[in-house]
Amino acid sequence: MKKQPVLFIHHGTIIGGAPVSLSLQVAGIAKRGALQCTIACNSTEMRKFFTEMEIATIPWPYSCPYLGKILIRWTRTNTLSGFFLLCKDCLLLPFSIIQQINALLKCKERVIHLNSAVLISTACAAKITGKKIVWHIREASNIPCLVALAMKMMSDRIVCISPVEASRFPKDQEKIRIVYNPVDFTRFNRDLYDKSKIRSSLGIPEDAKVLVSLGGVNPRKGTIEIIEALKKSKEDTYAIIVGPPLSPDNGNEYHRQISNTVSEEIRQKVLFTGIVKNPAPFIAASDILVFIGKTPHFPRPVYEAWAMKKPVIVNELEGISNNVRDGIDGIISKEPIASTLAAQMDLLYSNPDLSTRMGYEGYRKALLKTSPEISAKKLENIIQELVS
Repeated sequence: MKKQPVLFIHHGTIIGGAPVSLSLQVAGIAKRGALQCTIACNSTEMRKFFTEMEIATIPWPYSCPYLGKILIRWTRTNTLSGFFLLCKDCLLLPFSIIQQINALLKCKERVIHLNSAVLISTACAAKITGKKIVWHIREASNIPCLVALAMKMMSDRIVCISPVEASRFPKDQEKIRIVYNPVDFTRFNRDLYDKSKIRSSLGIPEDAKVLVSLGGVNPRKGTIEIIEALKKSKEDTYAIIVGPPLSPDNGNEYHRQISNTVSEEIRQKVLFTGIVKNPAPFIAASDILVFIGKTPHFPRPVYEAWAMKKPVIVNELEGISNNVRDGIDGIISKEPIASTLAAQMDLLYSNPDLSTRMGYEGYRKALLKTSPEISAKKLENIIQELVS
């Protein structure tokens, strides 16, 4: 039987939750053998990332992602550079849609999968060319109602990564489906890593208390709150910040603010890894994962920590705390974050049995909701409904 071709379109330029989830889902679908999968993206780095996963890729025209982020309220134009990017995307929008229409007309695929809510220009082009649209919504509930309604009207299927994302769309059992982001349990397996050796390589004492945060120095990730909690903790606590590092000389006010408020003693206990392909070793080296998100979105790092049987602390925010059962598989931190977070960290450090129990409860939940095999099968079934 001839495989049905499907085109997956990705807009991002860095390795994060969306491309990692897409790579696991597409690899799983390809392994099942019924669909021929190709990923299109305009980033050379992302094409290289997907190619290393043995997934076919093609280049794609510019899709005006910043305009898409503004429309779904993922970001705001509160800086001069942001205003410039918005103006640029508004000017480029008609040319972008025309280029994408031409690219879609050359494609043999009848079904187009959009890997993010920001791909609004691509959805317009796909609708004009008569392609079937599966729109994967990975951004949480701040999407405006009118934009959500327009997205629903343009789509043949909408795939949401949790019930929170699904809540933004008018109820329609035929169109709206929930498929959690998958986690690679073969990679996020703590038995693969030597905790002591990793700590030694990072210069962290073996008996120190260690928290890990994924996402780097970013106001969206609550970096300042984490460092403030570190200062208030009663334990000898180290923090591993995985992702873009602290760069006070890059002109970013948030980076300068952190640099100016961190003492030399605390600075030595905060390790910035830079961008890494595999954060699992750093989770393995930690005692707790802390996820303090400032924008409502799905907390993928929480499920990655649970896959490694680690307890988590998250802040109370829609799209984030909905995933955690407070006191069962994690702890939900409320304002004021720094003081509350420090006390909750110390509670877990001083109660290893509680910490272990939460880690195992989280593992059970992660296995049920984020297994790559289950996720790939669900997404394939949704696509098959359209190609059959």
